[in-house]
Amino acid sequence: FALFFAEKRPFFLEGVDLFSTPFSAVYTRTVTSPRAGLRATGRVGSTSYTALVAQDRGDGLVILPGPQGSDAALQDFVSDVGVARVRRDLGLSFVSVLATTREIRGGGFNRVFGPDFQWRPRATDSFTGQFLWSETHTPVRPDLAAQWDGRHLSDGAGLLSWSHSTRHEDWYLQAQSLGANFRADNGFIPQVGYREVALDAGYTLHPKDAFFNRIRIFTPNYYDAEPDGDVLSRRVSVGAGMDGGFNSFLRFEAGQDGIRVGNE
Repeated sequence: FALFFAEKRPFFLEGVDLFSTPFSAVYTRTVTSPRAGLRATGRVGSTSYTALVAQDRGDGLVILPGPQGSDAALQDFVSDVGVARVRRDLGLSFVSVLATTREIRGGGFNRVFGPDFQWRPRATDSFTGQFLWSETHTPVRPDLAAQWDGRHLSDGAGLLSWSHSTRHEDWYLQAQSLGANFRADNGFIPQVGYREVALDAGYTLHPKDAFFNRIRIFTPNYYDAEPDGDVLSRRVSVGAGMDGGFNSFLRFEAGQDGIRVGNE
């Protein structure tokens, strides 16, 4: 799969927290060679917003995602980019909407739109979700990528998670699904066409007057599969981590993993 590199250019770092959503639908490094751009970021009461428009001269790589790996194609064209997000804070919770577009000079586009939210009914729990829908018309450039033949693609991506944390117990449960034809050319989503369920749970003890003053027993697990049920990867494990005297730390874990490569 493609590798993620953090953004360092000051122009794109303004209001970067508002570009952060459960899915990495905005990855400003996809604007590889900007000719010009405009930014607007602000807040009105409990509503925050940010917007970006730019013209990209190209010459970078476009991620071509798949269920078992990602490919890349040369961005040998000029495109116009637009990204906007509006977030409304509701106490410790918020609701938001995101829209992105990339219009290719000479034909083709990718447009993504959808809401996300975080609900915190109490300090110990948070529920996060996002749904995105993408519409894509690939450029007619089969010389750069076989799938760039002017085809139309449309699909959705959804995610829902529950995080719970107290002094003794904690867990993180997440389910997500990305359609095979989902594309986010302004984002960093190198894997599509799969579904995932993940659970990371633990219980923490705080012994008094003992060498190990914090002991957490944990179990991280996940299951990834294609829509037809073929397993891509899975993990079942259990372990423990312990903080002790003299700034010591001990961790052990036993797990079983399975990863499909091709048909193996």
